[in-house]
Amino acid sequence: MQEFPYGMFFGGVGLFLIGMMLMTDGLKAASGPTLVKFLEKTTNTRLKGFLSGFIATTILQSSAATTLLAIGFINAGILTFANSLWLLFGANVGTSMTGWFVALVGLKIKVEIFAMPMIGVGVFLQMFFKKKLGACGGILSGFGILFLGLGFIQEAFSQASSLFDFTPLLNLGMWSTLAFLGVGLVITLLAQSSTVSTALILSLSATTDLPIISAAAAIIGANIGSTITAIYGAMGATANAKRAASAHILFNVTAGVVSFALLPFLVQFLDIFIEFFKMDSSDATKLALFHTLFNVLGVLLMIPLAKYIARFLEKCFTKDDILIEKPKYLDDNLLSMPPLAIEALSKELDRLRDLLITSVRGFVSYLHQEGTVLPKINKLDELGTSITDYINKMAKSSMSESIAEQLTECLRIRDQYSKNADYLKKLVSEHKEVKKYGDAMDKQLYEFLHKIDVLLEYIDTPIGSKPKNLSKRKLDEFDMDYGNFKQLLMKSTVVGTTTISDMESITNLARSLRRMVYSFAKAQKITYHNPDENQK
Repeated sequence: MQEFPYGMFFGGVGLFLIGMMLMTDGLKAASGPTLVKFLEKTTNTRLKGFLSGFIATTILQSSAATTLLAIGFINAGILTFANSLWLLFGANVGTSMTGWFVALVGLKIKVEIFAMPMIGVGVFLQMFFKKKLGACGGILSGFGILFLGLGFIQEAFSQASSLFDFTPLLNLGMWSTLAFLGVGLVITLLAQSSTVSTALILSLSATTDLPIISAAAAIIGANIGSTITAIYGAMGATANAKRAASAHILFNVTAGVVSFALLPFLVQFLDIFIEFFKMDSSDATKLALFHTLFNVLGVLLMIPLAKYIARFLEKCFTKDDILIEKPKYLDDNLLSMPPLAIEALSKELDRLRDLLITSVRGFVSYLHQEGTVLPKINKLDELGTSITDYINKMAKSSMSESIAEQLTECLRIRDQYSKNADYLKKLVSEHKEVKKYGDAMDKQLYEFLHKIDVLLEYIDTPIGSKPKNLSKRKLDEFDMDYGNFKQLLMKSTVVGTTTISDMESITNLARSLRRMVYSFAKAQKITYHNPDENQK
C-alpha cells in the first residue's frame, strides 16, 4: 500500500518557510531604508497609497511587513489612518503575486536547474560580503530555498496523487464548497501563513484531480484564515496596530463572503478571461488569477466603504490612547524594521518628556496652592520601564550603524528622564502637604517656582515639529536667579525669619528642580544636536 511521503512534504514546507524568511529579511536589508523613503513620499492619496502597498508587498513578499510599515507611518504622523487603509488594501493585492510566481515559475520549471545555483551564489555573497551585497545574497538563497521547498512539496503530492480522494467532500452537495473553504482556513491556521497555504493549494491542484471551484474555495478560506495571524499580531500591540489588524480582517472577511457567494460566476469568468487573453489554461494559473481577482474584488468593495471603516476604527481602541502608563507608539511588531522601531521609540520618549514636564509643572502649581492633586508618578515609572524594555529588545536585533547610534542617544535621553522621574518622586513624597515659610519667604519661593514653570513651558512649546532648546544664555540667566534665591534664603535664615530646617527643605526643593531643568536641557541637546544655536 502506498504511503504519503511525510518527510518530503514537511521538509518541503520547512524549506519554503525558511526561503520566505531569508528572502524577506534580505529584501528588508537591501531596500528597507529606500523603501521607507519611497513610501513616505507616495502615500498621500488613496491611489498612491494602494499602488505603494502593492509594490512594497510585491518586493518584500510579505503583507505583514507592509502592514508594519503602515503602522510605523501612522505612529510617526507621516500617514493618516484613513490613507493607511489603501496601503493595506494594496498589500493584500500584492500577496497574490506569490501565487503567480508559483504558477508561472515554481510549477513550470525544474527547480534544480536554477534553485541550487541561486542557493550557492547567495550563500557565497552572504559569507564574503556585507551590507547590500550580503543582503542580495540572502534574497538569492531565499528564492532558491523557497523554490527547492516548493519542488519537494510538488514531488510529494505527485508521488501520492492516488491517495488523494476528494469524493467524500465532493459528495456533500451544497456543503462541498464550504467544506473546501474550511480546508483552506485550517491549512492557513496550521501554517500561520496564507502564502504557504496558497502554494500548497496550487501544488495540490497541479498534481491531483481537485476541481477548480473547490481549489478556489480553499483559496478563499486561506485568505480568511490569515486574519487569525493578524489577531495574534495585534494582541498587546498599540491602538494603531489593532486598527490596522481590524482593517485587514474586515477586508478579507468582506472579500471572502462576497467571493464565496459569487464563486460559480467568478470561476466561469476565469475561463473567459484566460481564453480572451490567450493565457496558460492550467489550473495553477487559473487559481493565481482567482487569488488576484479575489483581492481586486475586495478593493472594489472597499471604495465606497473605506471612509466609514476609517471613522469607525478611529473610534475603536481609544482606551489605549488615553492610558498614561501604556506605550502609544512602541510595538514589538516593528522590531523587525529598525528604522521604524527607532522612530517609534523617539516618539514615545517625546511623549514621556511631555508627561514629565506636565507632572513637574503640576507639582509646582500644587506648591503654589493652585493645584489640588499631586501628579501620579507611578504611571510614569511604568511607561519608563516599558521604554527601557523596548530599548533592550532593539539592542538584541541587527541594525545599521546609524540606527545603533540613534539607539544609544535614546538610551541617554531615557537616562535623563529617569533621573527626573526619581527627583519628582522624591519631591512629591516630601511635600505631600504644602508648608508655609512666612510671607516674605513664601513670596520669594513663589517667584522662583514661577520662573521654573516659565522655563518648562518654554521647553514644552514646540517650534514647527520639535520642542524648543534651552540656550546657554537662558540657562545662565536661570543659574543667576537660582544663586540670587539661595542668597535671599541664607539672609532670611541668618536674620531668623526662616528656620534652619526650613532652609534645608527649601534648598533641597530648589536644587532638585534645578537639576530637573538641566536634565531636560541635556535631553533636548542629545535629541536635536543643536545645543546653542536656537533661541539665543
